[in-house]
Amino acid sequence: MQVSKYPLQKLNKYSSIEPGFAFKSEKFTDNPEDLPLVKGENLQQGYIDWKSAKRWPSPDSHRYNRYWLNRFDIVVAMDRPWVTAGLKWSYIKPHEPIALLVQRVARLRAKKGLNQHYLRYLIGSEYCLGQVR
Repeated sequence: MQVSKYPLQKLNKYSSIEPGFAFKSEKFTDNPEDLPLVKGENLQQGYIDWKSAKRWPSPDSHRYNRYWLNRFDIVVAMDRPWVTAGLKWSYIKPHEPIALLVQRVARLRAKKGLNQHYLRYLIGSEYCLGQVR
């Protein structure tokens, strides 16, 4: 295993970390007109399974602006983030729908001074995945 010459830093020094909201599951819908939710169950390694996403009623979504996901936001599972296939994380790609962040998933956004795309490369790198010490 290769040893890094750079010191380890805490993630919150360079990014904001926002956990998702505890949306009430009894209000989930399957209506394609409603907003998809990013939950641990549809967050995979490098992608979000939008076909299995539950949805939140669009008329009620304006109350949850804090949990809207923007293009290039990084999302990381907080329950069982490490599975056999690897770390459950992805990012919101430009062609993907507007979505809401659900509890047990965290959103990462780069703070001033760090590029969001670079943060994405760091999260997916062998350094963050524990392959380099």
